[in-house]
Amino acid sequence: TSMSYLGQDYPVTVLYRFMTNEILSKEEWFSMNLEEARLAFISMGQSEAKAEKNANKVWGKEGQYEMFVENKKSWDKLIADMFTDIKANVSDTQEDDW
Repeated sequence: TSMSYLGQDYPVTVLYRFMTNEILSKEEWFSMNLEEARLAFISMGQSEAKAEKNANKVWGKEGQYEMFVENKKSWDKLIADMFTDIKANVSDTQEDDW
């Protein structure tokens, strides 16, 4: 995945926080997101100090971790449902009608 900012492409690493096998602790989640955001802001040309400030501003908001937990549960359910549907479709013994 990538993103573009002012005509320059940047890698995006935000998806892996939803693609873990377990729900991260609040401390692990916050630390990881803070570092990701800080590096993203630096890669967009911000100074270390400004990047740190903006990272804290973005990820320091109340309720961000709780939103991650709920999104993770939804993500896991969607993935499980997708594999259940695929398995049911593959094991269906009806003949294709096309």
